[in-house]
Amino acid sequence: MKCALRISRLARGVLAGAAVGAALGLQLGLPTLAATNVAIGVVAGAALLRESVGLRRMLYDALQGVARRARLHYAPSTRARPR
Repeated sequence: MKCALRISRLARGVLAGAAVGAALGLQLGLPTLAATNVAIGVVAGAALLRESVGLRRMLYDALQGVARRARLHYAPSTRARPR
């Protein structure tokens, strides 16, 4: 099973706008504008990373709960055994 957090259009727009704003600030020689847009991009990226970690934790906990109810236990891989 593969599960991934997809970026919303709003978040994609914020990141793209921050990149364009930073490039524009550098092009126009306005370091304050560039720094502000870089900071906005970093904050938006950190928020996306936090959501991704939260999704991972939620899925892990849900799978652990299902395994606990089914009374499943960890078994090491047969390929991991030393010979």
